[in-house]
Amino acid sequence: MKIDVLELGMLDTNCYIIWDEKTLDAIVIDPGSTERRLVEFIIAGNFRVTHIIITHGHFDHVGGVKRLKEDLCKLGMNPLITMSKLEKDYMESNAAPKYHKRFFDLDLDIRDDEELDFGLIKFKAILLPGHTSYSMCLYAEEHNLIIVGDTLFYHSIGTEYYYDGPKTDLSQNIIKKLFVLPKETLVYPGHKQTTTIGEEIVNNPYLSDADTVDPWTI
Repeated sequence: MKIDVLELGMLDTNCYIIWDEKTLDAIVIDPGSTERRLVEFIIAGNFRVTHIIITHGHFDHVGGVKRLKEDLCKLGMNPLITMSKLEKDYMESNAAPKYHKRFFDLDLDIRDDEELDFGLIKFKAILLPGHTSYSMCLYAEEHNLIIVGDTLFYHSIGTEYYYDGPKTDLSQNIIKKLFVLPKETLVYPGHKQTTTIGEEIVNNPYLSDADTVDPWTI
């Protein structure tokens, strides 16, 4: 199993392409832009994309979903669009009319604590509100990695400015749900470089109390 990343769009959003070296089956996570180079990358690798997965509904993560599915269908693929239906519904209900043309149909709903088997990789879905109401992290225990969208970054966390759900605390949600994972777990964020759970426990200034938290008591 291999992971490639393309930084797409005006905010350099990390779009992840996870693929199998033998079958060339692939999944795409957070195609946030309609840039043609994503499709060209898929064609060059001779990948067969089975799923397009979205961590949360901000434009820089979903902006290329509809176009990507259309382009891949023209190439004989039929990737299943996969995200939280609650997140998608909220995203669309708050979108300005000019963005309605980018709406897409949902094929698979992601729910908290759900086990997701995509063949080349298995994820456990972790609902982690705070950046958005229904942001999802995708934890692959077998491969010792987690895709976190915009909840956690290298030495930073996502903004809570956009959150419009019940009162919550993103920092505490990260501590309770992510910092209980093995410290060597690789963290693949929505922007900038990868990190590890252990690195963020020790050095993330927004989570400075995390190293004193006993995971057996939370």
